[in-house]
Amino acid sequence: MKCISLNKSSYITPGYTPAKTEETSEVIYKFSNLDSQGNSYGISNTKVFQVGSSVTDSANYPHTISGAAAAGFWNNIVVYKDNLYYFWHTFSGGDIGKATSITATPSFDDDWGSTEDDNLEEGDYTPVYVTLDNILIFGNGQYLGWYDGTTLDTKFYDFGSNLRIKAITEQGGYIYIAVNNKNSDLGYIYIINNNIDSDVSIIDMINVGDQIDELYTVNGIIYVFHRETMGEDASKIGYISGNRIIELDIFYEGTPSQIEFVSDIMFFTSEESVLGLSTPYNSNQFLLTRPLDVVSGTSLGGGGLKSTGSRLLHSYSGASKFYVEFYNLTSKGIDAYWTSKTWITSTIDELSMIDSIFVKTNALEEDAKCNLEIYTNRSGTASKTLEISGENKTRHIFRNLGISGIEEFKIKLDFSVGKIGDVVEIQEIQIGGHTYQL
Repeated sequence: MKCISLNKSSYITPGYTPAKTEETSEVIYKFSNLDSQGNSYGISNTKVFQVGSSVTDSANYPHTISGAAAAGFWNNIVVYKDNLYYFWHTFSGGDIGKATSITATPSFDDDWGSTEDDNLEEGDYTPVYVTLDNILIFGNGQYLGWYDGTTLDTKFYDFGSNLRIKAITEQGGYIYIAVNNKNSDLGYIYIINNNIDSDVSIIDMINVGDQIDELYTVNGIIYVFHRETMGEDASKIGYISGNRIIELDIFYEGTPSQIEFVSDIMFFTSEESVLGLSTPYNSNQFLLTRPLDVVSGTSLGGGGLKSTGSRLLHSYSGASKFYVEFYNLTSKGIDAYWTSKTWITSTIDELSMIDSIFVKTNALEEDAKCNLEIYTNRSGTASKTLEISGENKTRHIFRNLGISGIEEFKIKLDFSVGKIGDVVEIQEIQIGGHTYQL
């Protein structure tokens, strides 16, 4: 599929196309939460960007970080108590920068962290999280860092020399810290107290058994994104139940750089795509789709995602250039298709014939249209193309098709023939046919 949204499991419809795309000087690996004026901030290898309705290009933004190197995949950024904190790296260490007056004339201090307390540890991921008690905590290699707006402690708690903090979330009065063993890549989730202003108490520990990439909480459920360390190179999604992981039987390729939940979809980056886990609060209706029309052939390079309410920002690299796409999540596109599985409808002594097809849709607008293409016997050319259209029509019946000699077939829904704004929702498809003796 391409650019297909299944956030409602009762129909198939196009996803979202970018309202506009802007070029940047470096790929943005992470976007921050929003400031008081609705701006997000991005961090790349060596720069801090401000992104509102557009990418800010001014005397203040983007800001070049003194001393940073091409290790941006470890970087992170967060708005905390109206200031901006950016965690930047070289390949052997790093520091925490701080910017004040970020919505006016910002003042940047690139080595604020080492001045206040200490440098960051040798290059590693720095997940950041603001707790419900409004404490900023972050990963610093084997250490959990802590900041309350006054006191910074970059090594507040030590998880041990073999462990590296990868993700942080909070739920039900507890903080969940995901760590990976640097020698075996095996992941563990430590459950600690949420009142960590004085000390850390480990309540429980979950042995995930795979390498952990991310933790994300939606509607009281903590989702665990992890990769197999042995066997097939596959990425998986599960959720925490008690002190174990329940798998969703969903597999994908890649490592999510950032996760965003908006419009009932959990968006996350994957290899050359942005995937969407739909209806993630209903355990019986998990659907993994590609709801965004991402530029073909792009290399995400761990690009960031961020919701700004009705918009979704997505950064990526392609053809040695770097971009931010702005998606309007209130408007669907049409540059989309969906392909079914292949049905085998023959035996040793029989072939099959398609006689009729019935399609049920929403009441279509005047210019709404979708083509249903039928492909038989692994041919790359459609045997027949049926147009689904007609103002106010909901039932579309195609008879006397007479498509014969079928060993196997599949269908494809092509929404690109329609008009932006006139949505086609495919609610039901029935295919009638029969077999005949050879």
